[in-house]
Amino acid sequence: MNRLAYKEISPTAYRALLSLEGHVRKSGLDRALLDLVYLRVSQINGCAFCVDMHDKDLRAAGETPERLALLAVWQEAPSFSPRERAALAYAEAVTRLGHDPVPDATYQAALAEFGDALLVELTLAIATINAWNRLGIAFRSPAGLYQPVARVTANGESGATRLHPLHARGELLVLPNVWDALSARIVEKAGARAIATSSAAVCWPHGYVDGEELPLDTLVATVASIARVVALPITVDLVRGYADAGAAVSRVVDAGAEGVNLEDACEPADVFAERIAAVRRRLGAHVFINARTCIVLRGVVPAQRVVEEVLARARIYEEAGADGLFVPKLVDGPAISAIVSGTCLPLNLMLVPGLPPLDTLRALGVRRLSVAARLADVAYAAARSAATALLDRGSYDALTTCELGYPEVNALFAPREPRGLESRQ
Repeated sequence: MNRLAYKEISPTAYRALLSLEGHVRKSGLDRALLDLVYLRVSQINGCAFCVDMHDKDLRAAGETPERLALLAVWQEAPSFSPRERAALAYAEAVTRLGHDPVPDATYQAALAEFGDALLVELTLAIATINAWNRLGIAFRSPAGLYQPVARVTANGESGATRLHPLHARGELLVLPNVWDALSARIVEKAGARAIATSSAAVCWPHGYVDGEELPLDTLVATVASIARVVALPITVDLVRGYADAGAAVSRVVDAGAEGVNLEDACEPADVFAERIAAVRRRLGAHVFINARTCIVLRGVVPAQRVVEEVLARARIYEEAGADGLFVPKLVDGPAISAIVSGTCLPLNLMLVPGLPPLDTLRALGVRRLSVAARLADVAYAAARSAATALLDRGSYDALTTCELGYPEVNALFAPREPRGLESRQ
C-alpha cells in the first residue's frame, strides 16, 4: 500500500493531474509513442510502479520485447524511428533539467517532428509523467499489481482469459444477463459471445433479495451448473465480494468463471482498490475484474462532477488491477465520451431508460453493455401474466402458444461433442 493515500487526502489536486493526463491522451499524440516516452522517463526517475505499468501497456499493445529491452539505450539502437528518437531525446532533456537545460539541437529536432501545437502537448505529457513518477516514488506506489486491459489474445497466453479480447477497442460486448443453466443456454443459443450473471436474477429464484444474503455456496453452485452446459466464457456478479473478495473470486473461478463484477458501493476508492488488489494478488491474470462504481446509480455526486469523480476512481481501480470500469445509470452522451477518453479501462454501461442506442454507444467507444436483471424481469412478467390468465380467467392461451416448449428446452441440454473433436476426425 502507499505510504499516504494522497488521492484521498488531496482529491482536487489529484483530479486536476488526472484531467491533464486525459487532455494529453486526446491531444493527437500517438498512444504508443506516449507510452514509450512515459516508460523512458519512468526509467530515468526510477519509479517502479510506472515502469511496470507502461512496460505492460506497451507489451499488451504489441510492442516487441527487443525494442523494450533497448529503450534504455535507444541512442545506439537502430529500431527506433526518427520521430520516436526526437521525442525520447526531448523527454530526457526536459526530465533532466538539472543536468543540462534543453539543448537547442534537441529542441529544434523535436519541433521539426511535431510542430508547435504537438510539441506543447508533448511537453505537457513529459511534465505529467514526471509528476506521476514523483508521487509514485514519494508515496511508494506498489509495483507489480497493474494489469493492462488488452492482455494478448483469445488463446489464453500469459494467463489471459477469453474475456479480455472481447473488450478490445472497437468491440461492444452485449451481455443479456442470466441466472441459471437454462437461461444461460438460451442466451448462448441466441448468439451471445459471453455469459454474464445478474446478482438480483440469481438471488430471486433462491428466495433472497438482491445482495450478499444469498449464500456464497449457492452462488458457486449456480456458476458451476452454468459452466457445465455452456462453452462461452462466464463472468459473475459478486456484488462487493462477500467477506473475503479474494477467496470468493477464487471459488467462482474454480467453478468455471473467467471474470467477475465487484462494486464499490460508494465506499472510499482506496478501500475498494484494496479488495481489487487482493483479488489480483491471489489470481494474477486469470480473471477479468470489472470494477463497478455506484456513484452515478446512487446519485452521490452532482451531475457536473460525475466525469471527474468517475475518472478519479477509474485511475485508482486501474492501478489496483481492474480490467474494466462499470458505471450503471450513466446515459449522458458527452459524459460517456469524456469518460471513454479519460481512462484506458473499457467502459461498461447498464441498460436503463434513456440509454443511447447500441450504434451510438459503439460510436462513443463503449465496450460492454449489461442488461442487469431485465431479462429475468421479462421472463417473470410472462410467467405472471400466464398464471394470472389461467387462474383469473381460465385461459390456456399463453400456455399453449408459447414459442419455447418442452422438446426445445430439453434439447438444449442434450449431450454435445467435446469442443475440438471435429478437428481430430
